[in-house]
Amino acid sequence: VAHLRAGMPALLRQVYWASFSNPCSNVFKPFYLNGPKIPANYGAGTSTYSGDSPWWLANRVKLLCDLNHNALAPAIRGVFDLTERSAMERQNRLEAEARKLIEAGREAEAVKRLQEFIDGNCARADKEYKMFNQTLPAMLETAGIEFLYTGYVRTWTSTHGVPLPLP
Repeated sequence: VAHLRAGMPALLRQVYWASFSNPCSNVFKPFYLNGPKIPANYGAGTSTYSGDSPWWLANRVKLLCDLNHNALAPAIRGVFDLTERSAMERQNRLEAEARKLIEAGREAEAVKRLQEFIDGNCARADKEYKMFNQTLPAMLETAGIEFLYTGYVRTWTSTHGVPLPLP
């Protein structure tokens, strides 16, 4: 989701709320496109599963959720809705502070604060991705698989090395 705001200082004008996957089973994180950098682990990736990649961990959450959306999505949304709401609330306070810093000629400090905000949001999302990667398989074992395209998922995940608890 791109948030473009002509009336804001250049540093705050473009905010991109990114999600790695289906919004129903993932979390949006804000990134400012002018000044702060994307965390290094968010810019690295491979075409096969890696347990230390935020993208692959997020994608595995989506794949696990797809296996029984009705059973798993409420737990996922319960966490990610709070995460997104918290980021939005903190964004308002942070941007007010950043505007004051920019107006005072302290743009470098504003960039630093925005970077801390981005890094903190990504770190929180990373912890949540890891938590769901650990807990969703057990929830799925209890709830069972209710998915029509198990064969497709089995082939795709096998090709990409994604560990899923498929029968």
